[in-house]
Amino acid sequence: MSALARYLNRLFFVRLGLLLFGIVSVVVSFDLLERSDNVLSTTKGGILILIQYAMLRTPDVASQLLPVAALLAAVLSFGELSRHNELDAMWASGVSPFKMIRALFPAAAILIVLQFSIDNWGVPESSAVLRDLGVSQFEDLSPAEEEHGVWLRSGRDILRLPVSAAQAGRMESLTIFRRDADGMLIERLDARRARQRGEDWVLEDVTRRAIEVGEQQFAAQLLWRGRIDMEHVVRLAREPRELPLDQIVEIIAEDAYGQRRVELYQTWLHDRIVTALTPFLMLVLVISLVQAIGKSVPFGWIFVSALALSFGFFVFDRMTLAMGEVGILPPWLAAWAPNLVLASLAGTFLIRPESSRSVAVPAPRSNTKES
Repeated sequence: MSALARYLNRLFFVRLGLLLFGIVSVVVSFDLLERSDNVLSTTKGGILILIQYAMLRTPDVASQLLPVAALLAAVLSFGELSRHNELDAMWASGVSPFKMIRALFPAAAILIVLQFSIDNWGVPESSAVLRDLGVSQFEDLSPAEEEHGVWLRSGRDILRLPVSAAQAGRMESLTIFRRDADGMLIERLDARRARQRGEDWVLEDVTRRAIEVGEQQFAAQLLWRGRIDMEHVVRLAREPRELPLDQIVEIIAEDAYGQRRVELYQTWLHDRIVTALTPFLMLVLVISLVQAIGKSVPFGWIFVSALALSFGFFVFDRMTLAMGEVGILPPWLAAWAPNLVLASLAGTFLIRPESSRSVAVPAPRSNTKES
C-alpha cells in the first residue's frame, strides 16, 4: 500500500469511526428514551434490560446509518484536504480522482464486508433475541395488521394465525377454514391454541361452526389432520429484512411455500447484495463532486450537494423497493436501479475534462538576466 493510500484510508476511517459511533449512540439513546417504559413493562427487568435492549438495537441502527456516516466521513476528509491545499498538491502531482478511488479500495472492501455482515447476521440475530424478549425492533403492528394475520394452506384447509403468534412460532388464537373438493367453505374452526402430535395437530378449546346448517359446537379437544411447518410459518411472518440470505434463498426456491408473493423475497435478495455496495458508492459520490465542482465553489456546497443527492437516492431506493415487492418492477431492477443511477451520475462527474479541475502552477523563475 502506497503512502497516499495509507494516508487517505487513515483520514477516512478515523472520521467514519467517530461519526458512526456518535450518530448511532444518539439514535439508540432517543429510541431507548421513547421505548424504555414499554421495554421495562414487557420484560419486567431493570437497568440491565435497558442496556441489553440498546445493544440489540445497535445493529439495525448501524445498518441504516452506515451509508450516511460514510458520506459524511468522506465530505469531512476531503474538506480537510481542501482546506490545507493538499488536494491541489495531489492534483498538481498527477493524482487523478480515479487514483484516489483506487487508493481507497481497502476502505471499500471493509465497508462492503461491514455492511453485509451487519445486514446478514447482525440484524437477524438481534431481532430474534428482541422478539424472545417480547420487544420487536420493528414497528408495532396496528390492530388491522394483527387482525389480518398470516394465512397458510394445508391441503384443502386454510389456516389463519395472528401475526404476533406466527412470529413467535406459537399456534395460538388460530382459525381453520375447511373446504370441500369444490373449494366451498363447509366448516370454521376457532381454537385457543394447538399442539403437534406426530404429524397431526390437537386443537384445544375449539368452537366449530358448520356453514350449511349454521350450528355451533364446543369441544375441549379436536384432532386436525393438517400439516404446518412452524419453521416456515416463523419465516413468513417476519420481515424479509430480519432473515439471513440463506433463508431468503430457500424461501425463493420453495416459491414462498405458496403463501406469499415470491417477488417480495426476490427483491430483498437483490437488495441485500446491492446494499453492501452503498457505503462505498457514497464515498465515490463525494470524490466525483470534488472533481466536478471542488475548485469553482466553496467546499460547503459540496456538502450540500452530497446531502441532496444522497437524500434523493434513499427516497428513490424506498420507492423502487416497494414497487419490486408487489411485482410492479422486476426484482433485480427494483433493487439495482437506484445504485445504478447514482453510480452513473458519479461517473459523469468523474469523466469531466481534466481542465475542469486544473490547478495553476507558477512557472519557475529564470536565473538569467536580460541583456
